[in-house]
Amino acid sequence: YARIFTRHSTHTEDDMKEVAVSLMAWLCTHVGLPGTVDVPEYKIVSHKELKDIYCGDGRRCPGSLKAVYVHREKMMYLPHGFNFKEKEDQSTLVHEFVHHLQSVFNSPVPPCFNEAEAYYIEDHWRKENGLATKTDKAGFRLWLGNCFMDIIGGVK
Repeated sequence: YARIFTRHSTHTEDDMKEVAVSLMAWLCTHVGLPGTVDVPEYKIVSHKELKDIYCGDGRRCPGSLKAVYVHREKMMYLPHGFNFKEKEDQSTLVHEFVHHLQSVFNSPVPPCFNEAEAYYIEDHWRKENGLATKTDKAGFRLWLGNCFMDIIGGVK
């Protein structure tokens, strides 16, 4: 595991290591991997930098971002104020770790399915940890349907 801190970081290496190893072990077990995978490097950045990283590729930029995983860098970007000990922020880590596994194992599916998988697994973790899920079944099905339509050219 590796990390990169900026001068504004209030996190300790032990915070990340303890939480990250535990979450990655949970994730690997729940997706059926025989062992664990190293956690990605991460960098704490401002909210503006986070948006610039995510939206810089011409993507539609959401109102709020919790974190960004950049596949080509195998790097996770987290905003100032991210707290590795808080369940909501741990939920975000689970989501970004799914993207890391997709990158490590060269997921062959379109990005929208990768995102759907990340939300599905994150919601499973959230249920196990007493948090409300982020997606409902109807909304999730609609999202997957739109993703499929994008792939076959039915939605622009």
